Amino acid sequence: MRKDDIKTFVTIVIVCLVIVVLVLILNHKSNSDKLETVNEYNTFFTVTSYINDYINNISNQDSSSLYDVLYSDYIDKKNITLNNIYNNIEEYPINSSVKVIKMEYVKVKNDYIYYVEGKVNQITFDGKQEIDNNFKVVVITDFDTLSFAIYPLQEKDNYKKIIDSIKKIKIEDNKNNKIKNSSLVSKEQICVFYLSDYVDKINNNIEEAYNLLSDQQKKQYTLDKYKEFINANIDKITTDADKCSLELSGTNRVYTVIDINKNKYTFTEKNIMNYNVSLYLEEKAN
Repeated sequence: MRKDDIKTFVTIVIVCLVIVVLVLILNHKSNSDKLETVNEYNTFFTVTSYINDYINNISNQDSSSLYDVLYSDYIDKKNITLNNIYNNIEEYPINSSVKVIKMEYVKVKNDYIYYVEGKVNQITFDGKQEIDNNFKVVVITDFDTLSFAIYPLQEKDNYKKIIDSIKKIKIEDNKNNKIKNSSLVSKEQICVFYLSDYVDKINNNIEEAYNLLSDQQKKQYTLDKYKEFINANIDKITTDADKCSLELSGTNRVYTVIDINKNKYTFTEKNIMNYNVSLYLEEKAN
């Protein structure tokens, strides 16, 4: 073999080795390093429903159903039985539900792990009360057995370490942990979803509502001016949507909602439950 041929062969071998090493490095990224934001509505609402089932089992003191949806690693780690189950989870009262504000996922072979953050609210006779503003949980789905499981997180828990520790997903199915068939979510449902969310903020956390305004409207209103504007028109604010449209602005979905009082809201979505809003209220006649 000639010298030039040998050099070419060695170069090819080195390049191939470098490619193999890079592929191995990329494939060995941890699960938590591969987390992505959930931007598919059906997935978002289906996973949210699993979490609300879990919370309902807690508030209803249904130990058996609660045990059925806990992830086996969590059960083993905490030595959980039906008798001590409530010593190892956060308890919530009747009529509690989660409002998800962040949902990420990673695919593990054909299955999925979800990391979820949110707030837990309770509906009472006096209205809605926030009872947990730092709710966190991991949800695991197994598509071989068509089952899901919940891994509760406490404040001290490192969710990335927990997600990275899940190497192989195997969930035993039972009557309480079956994966649900989700129906398609329409743009009208999303419009109502965002309108209700924003009106709730106007009524219960006016500063948070102000912070969600578009940059353009923040230049138009100071916080105090915004409060005055809302208070002057509060009786016209409603969650009853009349018209809804969807457009794309780059990669962002933009929903325009007109309510029955002709108030107009434009929601620019960064990802699900992360949006900015511009609103144009029909002001009261003097």
